[in-house]
Amino acid sequence: MGLKNSLLRCGDFVVIRRYGDRYKMIYFRYGRKPPEDREGRQFGHSRVDLGGNESESGGNEPRRLQNNISRAKGRVFELGMCNPWEWFFTGTLDGAMWDRGDLDVWYGNFSQYIRDQRRKGYLCAYLLIPEQHKDGSWHIHGLLSGFPPAAFRAFSLDERLPMRIIKKLQKGEQVYEWVGYRRRYGFNTLEPLRDRQRAAAYVTKYITKDFGGGGRGGAPGLEPGKHLYYASRGLAGSELLLLDKIAFPSGYRWDFEGDYCKILWKDSLEDFGLEGLRMEDGKVVYSLLDEKFTSLDNGCDWEAALKKAMAQAAAERLADLGAGRFM
Repeated sequence: MGLKNSLLRCGDFVVIRRYGDRYKMIYFRYGRKPPEDREGRQFGHSRVDLGGNESESGGNEPRRLQNNISRAKGRVFELGMCNPWEWFFTGTLDGAMWDRGDLDVWYGNFSQYIRDQRRKGYLCAYLLIPEQHKDGSWHIHGLLSGFPPAAFRAFSLDERLPMRIIKKLQKGEQVYEWVGYRRRYGFNTLEPLRDRQRAAAYVTKYITKDFGGGGRGGAPGLEPGKHLYYASRGLAGSELLLLDKIAFPSGYRWDFEGDYCKILWKDSLEDFGLEGLRMEDGKVVYSLLDEKFTSLDNGCDWEAALKKAMAQAAAERLADLGAGRFM
């Protein structure tokens, strides 16, 4: 049986995941007529695979890029939410030392530098997103953690600094530089992280359609197959807590509602306000219904159905996520 029919037989379902200290509930709904694009073509459930490739009936490069960007946004936000980041980082590439348009060469050297720091016993971690200037050169935004205090130096008003940093210092805000990065790669700034969710949403916004070229000032963008972001190994992701059918009361409020999904963020399971949803023996259970969604096999591959459903809903839900609407 095809995926669409399998999902119709499986029915609508709810996923609850933990992102650090917050909880996200996604209601996936199927059985609706797929929306149409501007040329009148329907976007069915089999149009895009999980790897971001179009089906044989598709082959649309702009849509493929859109899918890749949507998935990258979701992953960056997830990694931003689920790890104990300490610093917001902005770094440049010094044109006297590096080809500012060649990210591959820079990242090959940078990743080796981080591995060397880890061999010294430091738990250095990073999540970095490149942003391109209109002249084609790149700079980096991202999140850092696990570096020794001696790796960073506080800026002072006695130094010659960009006006934006001077204004922060005059307000009493702390701004630092990563000394090792400056010596090897170029000017940079670090600011202590105060709100993980806001920081995750902020760095996510740097993943834009401009990566495909033709962006600000006609910047060329990334070549096909290049990384949209860089993440160190061993980072934690979100935790799947529940895959179930849930009965919602009339008038239940969501943060976001689209054609294929609804989304709600809460600080605890109790905040969802759903009867029958609770922790039991360290696991999240929902026992209002007579049967569990995960036990309703009926020949449906739930893991595959879940992945396909999430891929189908990604474009519409992550556009809002990248805009910071779920903060």
